[in-house]
Amino acid sequence: AAARISASSRAVTELEKAPEDSHVLVPLTESLYVPGKLKPKNKLLVELGTGYYVEKTATDTQAFLDRKARLVQANTDNVTQVIQATQQNVQAIVSAMQGKLLEIRARQEGARHRAAVEG
Repeated sequence: AAARISASSRAVTELEKAPEDSHVLVPLTESLYVPGKLKPKNKLLVELGTGYYVEKTATDTQAFLDRKARLVQANTDNVTQVIQATQQNVQAIVSAMQGKLLEIRARQEGARHRAAVEG
């Protein structure tokens, strides 16, 4: 998501530099494009999500993309923290299990040793 937002932000910046009536390729799918011309370049159609679009200026679009990028980064940071905490918990559980296994083996060895001495 962060890469798409960054690419969109770069595209808006480049679009602002392009003269009106410039020829462009408009993507219909990831691999299908049609030729087009830039008409008022300051009016952009921005997807808000789930199929909702709104017309925004280039400046408003950049602000929207910046907010969205910060949100994605904050979510990424939160997920990273949760993953790190989970990894620490797993490591603590593994260490505890290894300690219990060593304890069980030591008891078994002690029992074998006592049986050998008594027997």
